[in-house]
Order: sequence, then C-alpha cells, then structure tokens
Amino acid sequence: NFDFYRLSPDFIFTALSNGIQYWNNAWPKQTIISLTPYYQYKDYRVEFSYFMLHTYVYMNEELTPTLLDSYANILQLHLYAPFRYKGFGVTFNGYLQYSTHQAIAVPVFAGKLDFFYRMNIFKNKAKLQVGFNAAYNTSYYADAYYPLLHQFYHQHEIKTGNYCYLDLYIAIQVQRINIFLKGSHLLSGLMGYKYFTTPDYPMQDRRCSIGISWRFHD
Repeated sequence: NFDFYRLSPDFIFTALSNGIQYWNNAWPKQTIISLTPYYQYKDYRVEFSYFMLHTYVYMNEELTPTLLDSYANILQLHLYAPFRYKGFGVTFNGYLQYSTHQAIAVPVFAGKLDFFYRMNIFKNKAKLQVGFNAAYNTSYYADAYYPLLHQFYHQHEIKTGNYCYLDLYIAIQVQRINIFLKGSHLLSGLMGYKYFTTPDYPMQDRRCSIGISWRFHD
C-alpha cells in the first residue's frame, strides 16, 4: 500500500485571534508519505509501515504552531494474529514503533490481547462467551491536550503508559439480542495511580457495566 498527501495545515495553525493568543502564519504545503508492504495468510497479517512527514506543522510546548525543523520518519511493525481452537479464541494485535523526531512521539510497543471461550447453551438456542481483554503500551511523552483550542500539543515533561488495562466480561447472545456483564479496568490502583493515556486526563476507575443490545432489521 502506498499513500501520498500534500495538503495545507489546519486553518487554526494559520490564523488565530481569541483575546489570549494571536498569530497569522503562512505555511508551505505539508507532505505525508506512507508505504506499507505486508504479508497475509488467512486471517494472520504482518505489515511494516514507513511514514515520512515533511514541512509538517504541529503545536509545540509553548502552545504555538511550529514547522518541523527536519524530516520526521516513523517506522512501524504490526502483527495481527487470531488463533481459534474449538470454543477457545485468542487474538493478538501488537505494534513496534520508532520515530526519528521527538515532536512525533510514539510508544515503542503497544498491544492488545483478547482471550475468550464461546459455547452453545440451552440446546443451541443461545451462545455464551466469557473472556478478557488486556491492553498495554510502553511509556512515552504523549501529546497533552489544550482545551482552550481543542488541540493536542507536544510536551516533554510527563510520560504516560507502562500500565496494563484489564477487562473481564460475560456475554450471552440470543439471536439478535446481546446481554453482557463487564468489569472494566480491574487493575485500577493495584499497579499505582498512573493510568493516564493523556497527561492530566486519567482513565476511569474500576467499574461494572450491565447492558442489552438488540439489533432491529427493517
């Protein structure tokens, strides 16, 4: 797969006057190229992605738009591996990443593991599924959020990540009706109180959810 984009930065990076901040900039066109060779066998997929950013505009730590002072290259190795055996299922979705420019920060590793067991109940009239989802990424300087402009900006002071998120669930499907009981973020507090995906914006604490989904077809 190959993609090529040449586009102007968002207008908010070009002109702004809100009584607190002011700028009027003339930016060149941004160039973004992505190249992704991949190999796929059945549902298994391995791909290597290369991204190149040139004359890219981003929000810096001073909360002002800035032009990248050099090329930014991002390398990404992605593995998607679903495994099924009888009623058991395991799906791994993981990324290894590297960025050559500190303004484009990415975690070195990010991944998600899904494990479940599915069986028929009530003489095959319903299906029961029990499983868990686990997600993890290494620590990195994630972009912070500036609510006044509704924009993310680069920061190099607070690291987020290095925290495992675990959800457990039980689901029953009867034709088009799905009933589920889910315990989310069960490790809340057990590994410390550093579960942030964005600096200063923590994830929700441990919680339990009960729901019913009923799909109607005309």
